[in-house]
Amino acid sequence: QKHRVERYAASGALVAKWGKFGMHDPSDFGGCCNPTNIAVASDGTVAVSEKAPPRIKLYDADGTFELLIDQDIFDPNTKNIDLEFDSQHRLYATDPARRVVHILQLANIAESVS
Repeated sequence: QKHRVERYAASGALVAKWGKFGMHDPSDFGGCCNPTNIAVASDGTVAVSEKAPPRIKLYDADGTFELLIDQDIFDPNTKNIDLEFDSQHRLYATDPARRVVHILQLANIAESVS
């Protein structure tokens, strides 16, 4: 399904889902094909990336919106932002247009917007 995140059990059963199409609420997914990529941290934090505009959103394990990461760190034409968390809760995000990998300290980002 478009415009949502789904979580499945190992058996393949749908466990949870969230998200909807929208252009005004930062927790919504706009455009035709968002979210594009996903990563889940060890504490359950979910990061998703979008295209047009390229940006990253963070949700808690239950799907509650937490944070929109500033899209200005990405080239405006970047698509397919791959994501991965490491054991230190840093988020790695690719910017294919600029050929760089951003390393985001999520604790620092969350403190700066609180």
